[in-house]
Amino acid sequence: MMVCEKLSGRVKIKDLRRLMASTASAQTFLENFRPPHPREAWNPPVCATALIHTKLGVLTGKEDGGSSKQSAVSKLYEAAKLNADFDAATKLIDIVWRNVVLDELVSLVLSGGVRPIIAFPHPGFDDDDAIDHDAGSRVSSKNAIPFAYAARLRIALNGLENTSIKQASRVGRTKLHRFPRFLYQPSFVGAVDTDRPYILVDDTLTLGGTLAVMRSHIVRNGGTVIAVSALAHSLGQNIAFAQRQVTHNSLLELYGSELVDFWRGEIGHEPIRLTDAEARFLCEWAAAVPERTRGSAALLLALRTRLDRARAMCR
Repeated sequence: MMVCEKLSGRVKIKDLRRLMASTASAQTFLENFRPPHPREAWNPPVCATALIHTKLGVLTGKEDGGSSKQSAVSKLYEAAKLNADFDAATKLIDIVWRNVVLDELVSLVLSGGVRPIIAFPHPGFDDDDAIDHDAGSRVSSKNAIPFAYAARLRIALNGLENTSIKQASRVGRTKLHRFPRFLYQPSFVGAVDTDRPYILVDDTLTLGGTLAVMRSHIVRNGGTVIAVSALAHSLGQNIAFAQRQVTHNSLLELYGSELVDFWRGEIGHEPIRLTDAEARFLCEWAAAVPERTRGSAALLLALRTRLDRARAMCR
């Protein structure tokens, strides 16, 4: 295969508009996004690291990124995120782009020797979508940034467009706090190409749950995911995506081995299948609650209570 050198080629705005129009859907079917939420094991290739270009504050224009004024970046971000402005999205990507991320992706693609499929969660459902099958009827996202990022990588990596895998449930995850995100997760449908590797991308990464669910759909149906990337994360650097053993050990030390059956029963998969960020969040939460001083059984009961409260609040 031939991989383009760096960014030899530009994204055509008309192509981005065509892609967004093609992903709009009335979503007449909605898969159940309440538990159980099965996830696949972190088998090779595990996507150990999520490749990140910049800090979230730099992408949004709330922090100084160095090369452009914050006010200008903020205007670009608002236009791209809220008004489907593809020109603004491509300019924003130019500002935050790190060639080292592309270099790592090129290495992964070259090692396999097959053109990758660049996929991202779509249709993207906006913040005011409810956690309900009766949510509003918006059929596509106003956020142009994932479309532009995926298109840029397709050019740079000589990749292919994802035409089949769709996001099938509207969860309104952007507005959810972290515990409800465990209970209400998106789902994906669509045929998986088993002959080509996938690279999963998005504009931002928080706990990584949505991309983990998308990866699981691909792996469950015989596909391969070789990389995960986002333009921005709060830390502004590459982070662990697949759960590390050290994180899993900390999780079990805090909550005890009973956490395995508990999480499988409440959420639908073993805690080892959480992303590293999801597992670290549970560890950080445990360190901040009074029950931590009374041992793992008390802490697990506190976790059950917290999930019950999250479930009740989102009904």
